[in-house]
Amino acid sequence: MKDSFCLFLLSGIVVGLSALTTVAFAEEIKQKAEAKVGDAYVLSDAEGLAWTVGTKVVEMTFDGRGGMFRLVSFLNKSCEPPLEYVDVQTAAVPFALDSETFGKITTDAEPAAKADSQWMLKTGAARQVTSGGRPAVQLDVTLTRGDILVQFHVLAFPGTSILRQWVEIENTGSQPVGLNSPAAACFQLCGDDADSYLNSWMVGGHVALDQGKMYQKPVTFPYSHKLVGTASVSLVPWTALHRTTGLKDGLFLALEYLGTWSLAIDHEVAGPLTVTAGIPELKSYALQPGQRLEMPLVTLGVFRDGLDNMAASLYDWQYEY
Repeated sequence: MKDSFCLFLLSGIVVGLSALTTVAFAEEIKQKAEAKVGDAYVLSDAEGLAWTVGTKVVEMTFDGRGGMFRLVSFLNKSCEPPLEYVDVQTAAVPFALDSETFGKITTDAEPAAKADSQWMLKTGAARQVTSGGRPAVQLDVTLTRGDILVQFHVLAFPGTSILRQWVEIENTGSQPVGLNSPAAACFQLCGDDADSYLNSWMVGGHVALDQGKMYQKPVTFPYSHKLVGTASVSLVPWTALHRTTGLKDGLFLALEYLGTWSLAIDHEVAGPLTVTAGIPELKSYALQPGQRLEMPLVTLGVFRDGLDNMAASLYDWQYEY
């Protein structure tokens, strides 16, 4: 795959997107347990506490039981049998109010992500939507913790291996609430085979000598790699974890934001492999009473047969949606 072609595909992810916004929040979610368009679907269990969203190629399952909200399954169904990227024993919330401690071990030997996963699921809904003029399905979940109300959304696109998620955070109380580097996405992945991955990323379109060049590093133990860029000037806001042997499977994540962003891959302890997408300007952010913070869209997907196949599937999705 030519690096310039990959840059063309990936840089298109951020085109035309608006900056981070903070606006009033007033939308109610109506309960609906199922939505389907083509092979895309959103389904719930009988109690409306576990939700699955995906297509014939990719699938995510969220569990809101027991006063927690966690991503308990992330399947790559292009492989046979489907590959599971999440260990249910270390499952965690797929976003963070405090990404500085996400994945870390606290003084009581409990992962900080466990505490961050403590949310009360108030409502969940499945609905058909229009995205780019084409039909898709969307999961809408409302969560609360103290004076914080969160709306979490996931889009699934028929005939693709692509999902999109975003989160809206509202302060419903009467006092400011401090957020410490809130993250648009935080994924805790299986750590047992972390060293089988390569981590890939790309130089942006304004770097004269290395424009569109791809870099790769094997994921070792420990591993910590953080990308920080603005739009697609110095770096493309995209990263991937993938294998170069066997099924050559993998997953990618792209953050859609025209300001300064960060993407981090970490495997610091004998536990999960974490992937975090954040906004550095929110390192110490005071959410005022009645204020809503809308985090940027995160585009993610799975693939097999290497990065060429990933780029082709991403191009097809961009072309259609």
